[in-house]
Amino acid sequence: MRYSMLLTILFFCSLVVAQSYNAADYFPIGLGYSWQYIDSTGDETDIRTVVVENDTIIDGFPTWIAVATSSDSVDTSMYQTRSDGIYMFIPPASDFFLYLPQEFSIGDTWDIATIDTTMDTLGMSIDVHIDIKGSAISTADISVPAGDFLNCIDVVMIDFYTASTPFGDFDSTINQVEQWLAQDIGVVKAIRKDPNPMTGNPDTYSYLREYDVSNIKESIKTPEKMKVLVLPNPFNSSCRISVPDGSKVEIFDIRGNLVASHSGGNQFLWHPNNSAPAGIYSVRCTAKNGKISTTKILYVK
Repeated sequence: MRYSMLLTILFFCSLVVAQSYNAADYFPIGLGYSWQYIDSTGDETDIRTVVVENDTIIDGFPTWIAVATSSDSVDTSMYQTRSDGIYMFIPPASDFFLYLPQEFSIGDTWDIATIDTTMDTLGMSIDVHIDIKGSAISTADISVPAGDFLNCIDVVMIDFYTASTPFGDFDSTINQVEQWLAQDIGVVKAIRKDPNPMTGNPDTYSYLREYDVSNIKESIKTPEKMKVLVLPNPFNSSCRISVPDGSKVEIFDIRGNLVASHSGGNQFLWHPNNSAPAGIYSVRCTAKNGKISTTKILYVK
């Protein structure tokens, strides 16, 4: 009897440990969804509003375009829902990488992205290799200005990088981001840390102030309504240009000279050649219906 009872207890304990969560339940996204955060760094605070302003199809996957506006910046992010999870756009790799697996349990770790890039600084060329890992480490009850949220999933994302310089290789950990995600709400609290004590960068906190996930806007079915989207912007190696399907894309330098063009499809990855000077470039998109949209991008070296 005691042996049977022990097996029963172990069985139920294993069920608790192996409880799985669904990414879509903890990161809902839809056209018109909005979240407002109080961002705090040291003694400075700011209000940041995130609104899902457009939806489209990129590489065959449903994609949502969110715009984050604060007092001194406007940033654009893209998210995709796929069968294996939720993906996000990460510069400077100009691609989508796994943010949350479709099914995960506490204790799971997954590969978010691997990025290889080169930076020129202080007269040196530095090769940088970055591995970004994600982990679901626990659940917690979180209280923020928007309310009290129970059993939030605590997700940590850490960047591990190796820099290869003429003086040798250096390993470090940068940009540790910890987020608490509430069911049917999304991120309610976040902390961005720089684990490198030599930089002296302060931690940044975000607290959910208010939200609306009622899907209040009608879905956009005609890609021609979407403006030209360039990510990352500014960029230092390449950028992805998203336009209505079948559009013609032209890139001009500050003197009006045509430096690159692309026709067809809705994606264009631009790699400026080594002779291209840093500076402001203009992207002109001509849609199939003749409508023209333009935007400015900044190329830095």
